[in-house]
Amino acid sequence: MKERIVSGLFPIFSIIPSLSDLPKNQSIRDPVIRVSDLTITAPSIFTEETFGELDFYLFVPNKAKDIEPKAAGLAIILMDNDSLAQVAYEFAKASTQAIELTIVAAIKKPKSGYDIEIINELVSFLRSKYSIAETKIWSVGEGAGAPACIALNRAYPSAFASVAVNIDVEAFEGPWLATKPVLPGSDYKVVDVPKWTVTKQMERTINWTKKHPDYITVTASSNQQDAILATDKDYCGPTAWKATEPGPSWISIDFGEPLYITRWAVLATEVNDNYALEYSDNGVNWSGLDAISSNKNARIDRFVRRGVLAQYYRLSSTNPMSIREFEVYGDHCSFDAFGYRLYNGRNGSYLHFRIFKPNRAYYRNDTKVPLVVFLHGAGQRGHYNNAQLGITTGEGATNIAYDWWQKKHPCYIIAIQCPLEEAHFFEQIAANEVDIIKQVIAEFPDIDKDRVYVTGLSLGGFGTYKLIVDYSDIFAAAVPLAGGGFDNGKGPTDPDNYISRVSNIKNMPIWAFHSEDDDLVSIKLGISMVEAIKAIGNTNIRFTVYPKGTFGFTPHYCWLFAYYDWDMWEWLFAQNRKFWAK
Repeated sequence: MKERIVSGLFPIFSIIPSLSDLPKNQSIRDPVIRVSDLTITAPSIFTEETFGELDFYLFVPNKAKDIEPKAAGLAIILMDNDSLAQVAYEFAKASTQAIELTIVAAIKKPKSGYDIEIINELVSFLRSKYSIAETKIWSVGEGAGAPACIALNRAYPSAFASVAVNIDVEAFEGPWLATKPVLPGSDYKVVDVPKWTVTKQMERTINWTKKHPDYITVTASSNQQDAILATDKDYCGPTAWKATEPGPSWISIDFGEPLYITRWAVLATEVNDNYALEYSDNGVNWSGLDAISSNKNARIDRFVRRGVLAQYYRLSSTNPMSIREFEVYGDHCSFDAFGYRLYNGRNGSYLHFRIFKPNRAYYRNDTKVPLVVFLHGAGQRGHYNNAQLGITTGEGATNIAYDWWQKKHPCYIIAIQCPLEEAHFFEQIAANEVDIIKQVIAEFPDIDKDRVYVTGLSLGGFGTYKLIVDYSDIFAAAVPLAGGGFDNGKGPTDPDNYISRVSNIKNMPIWAFHSEDDDLVSIKLGISMVEAIKAIGNTNIRFTVYPKGTFGFTPHYCWLFAYYDWDMWEWLFAQNRKFWAK
């Protein structure tokens, strides 16, 4: 079962696949590739380029010059010359490209040092020129390039999937943690950084717009009746908003809640030479966040420094615009309210987790409050302790950390990050997660031990079932999403066969969610678990199935509705072990 769930559902691409797969006796410095070799080979695969004050070597595989949108990766390399050439070659060679189609930009060290603002501009330029996947941007740094990589990733945390550097990153302030070596026999370390753009903010908002037109409001300087066409996720069809008046134009979105913006994108029907991204707290007074001039591309895709918190965002230009799609990406404003923790477990094991503590002003000193445990999906595994709270993946924790909810239902929240290649339902991981829960309960005496809830999505849905089956004495209720189980025939003593131990949760309140057309976790797995629980006489279980087509191209994502179902949260917070435990 472990292999079926982990490797079968969400394959993970290593930051430098061909390098990490090299035989242990093979040196990555053989053959030695120098900078001069990059452009004198016949035929040359690298070209010398200049962008602003940056000189760099660029490799674009032939397939990446005319491919389907968002199919190629991008490697940004910051190193001294000899190392720069060697690592650039490793990314560009055929064996690496066969694993992951990747564009390579190897940046020479400027005399004045690396300027991360210009490097970010270069990344935006390459993303506008080529079809680069938002989840496949990697950075590698050595020597002076290593601290530059760290600074770049900290300034633009949504830009990079991961970064490899050869310095001790723990010396840098922040949640940086070195993990396993990425190059055999070398001193490189892999550092995963926040993947806040693995799924796009606008995907969530537009999904909600389709089902609930009042979730966001789109307005424009003219042609208001067509404004919504700029946010309808139709990238190829004829739908677009076009300003019908000469001169300056704008289109704005009211998200209904404050958001931290980390990235924005535009797909225009015709090239416009300037854009500005603005923000506002009230939709009346606007401030500039980012701007581009002398533009020559119909597609714009730019990362911005995280830090602005606003409810309204506007795209404007001095010209009348014609926009096929305007996208704004970001993360929850409640993200920063979660503290960082590291749990050291048995046999050298460890788990990262985030913790949210309620405002004591919202409840009396003699009042006890619930604890909610959130388990993320397979795509948010890692060592960086951030992805489990991302947009469209972390709402099982962030949605109930908003101040308006906390005033009604103050609670503690922990969001545990499962390591790469591990799973919440693995025996040791589950045991460690339970240890974390017990430690948090012991640390905060105002936690109500009769109101400890667990919820999780996808891989976390399986983990939710695992925890309540094997540690039923801890939890008051559970909400598993897109999870399930099956009988592997090995009997109730097998750790993976927890469906055969459901008698432990005969009375526990459970509300499960699934999509009928889930293409990653078959609804049959969800049904098998629910039916097994019903079969032992549990009358406190609910099962919500979203009809086929509800989530369009992302049928697995049932949590996009479930975690915004406030009736579900009200139901969960009303549960108490005293009501049913014997």
